[in-house]
Amino acid sequence: MTVLICDSDITADSELSEILFELRGLESKCFTDYIECITYMKYHSADMLFLSVGGKEQEHLSVIKEARTKENRVYVCLTGSSPEEAMDVFRYGCDRFLQKPYVASDVQTCLEYFDHLNMGCRSVTVHTFGRFDAFVNGRPVIFHNAKAKELLALCVDRCGDISCAEAVDKLWPSRAFDEKTKRLYRKAVASLNGTLRQYNISNIFKSYRGGCTVNVGAFKCDYYSFTEDPKTNLHSLNGEYMSDYEWAESTLATITRTAEAVSVNEDLSFLYE
Repeated sequence: MTVLICDSDITADSELSEILFELRGLESKCFTDYIECITYMKYHSADMLFLSVGGKEQEHLSVIKEARTKENRVYVCLTGSSPEEAMDVFRYGCDRFLQKPYVASDVQTCLEYFDHLNMGCRSVTVHTFGRFDAFVNGRPVIFHNAKAKELLALCVDRCGDISCAEAVDKLWPSRAFDEKTKRLYRKAVASLNGTLRQYNISNIFKSYRGGCTVNVGAFKCDYYSFTEDPKTNLHSLNGEYMSDYEWAESTLATITRTAEAVSVNEDLSFLYE
């Protein structure tokens, strides 16, 4: 994800950049000159732009205009020292306003708002019948850490929260729950967060002290659809459920029993092949 900060105040640039990194590990490209920022955008992609409204109005408009020429949507957050400057969000057709000096909680709220906007144009789908996979706008998400992918699968299977201890038990079943496996768990969480940030779908997963969870309302899932309406979704079953993971067998058994209970004159032989 490419984050741009344009502000003639280099100290403010640095402060916002540090907050963005601490909150989400985002690396920022900072500019103290509006022309340099415009030139960069002409030849590079961008996802977010934090633009100071201090200075000449025409400079702000030029930067915003360049951001709006990008094929992908660039979320534009104006920054300023006065609450009255927040009205420029409407005047310039931008997305958000941040007041200086920056406060981490305000920046976090801004990022969450961008997440919400982003979900409006990104469709996330999770497949569980067969092998576990996730897709964004039909394209598969590539996980660089197998345990990170399995952790997401485990959260999906649990329809939400899972504790660190249970995650370790499922992901490393032959190992004790100790400091070493806790570090492995934290490494998986960090890798998963990094992958989801890369695809701009961070809001489907959240880690917290002692566990993690998925936002079940932020993505479509064949397992969830079947659970909500088993009879209508019988056709989605193929006799497999997260086939890469042994711990998923108990859920498959539940799915099979549910299918048997709601089926009427349906051939379910494929469930036992």
